[in-house]
Amino acid sequence: MADITQNDLNLMMQSYENMILMHKTVLDQQTTMTELLGEVVKNQSNISTKQMSVCKTLEGVVKQLDTCSIQLSKSQEKMDTTDKSLTKDLNTHNVESVKEHGKITNKIYIAFGLSGTIILGLIGLLLKS
Repeated sequence: MADITQNDLNLMMQSYENMILMHKTVLDQQTTMTELLGEVVKNQSNISTKQMSVCKTLEGVVKQLDTCSIQLSKSQEKMDTTDKSLTKDLNTHNVESVKEHGKITNKIYIAFGLSGTIILGLIGLLLKS
C-alpha cells in the first residue's frame, strides 16, 4: 500500500470542503427557488380568485341576456300577432270602404237620373205652355 502524505490529506479535506460548499450553494438556490415558487402559487391563487369573480359576473350577464332574449322573442310574437290582426282589419276596412263608396256612387247616379227626369219634365212643361 501506498503511504498517504499530509499533502494528500489536505487535498482530500479541501475536496470535502468544496463539496460541502457546493451542496450549501445548491441548497441556498433551492431555498430561493422554493420561496419564488411560493410567491408564484400565491399569485396564481389571486388570479384564480379574480377569474372566478369574473366568471360569476359573466354568468349574471348571460342570465340577463337570456332574460332579454326571451322578452324580445315574446315581444316579437306579440308584434307579429298584432301585425296580422291589423292587416286583417285593414283589409276588412278597405272592403267596407269600397262598398260604401259604391253605395254613394249609386245614390249619385240615382240623383242625376231623377234630376234629369225633373229637368226634362220642366222643359216639357215649358214647351207646352
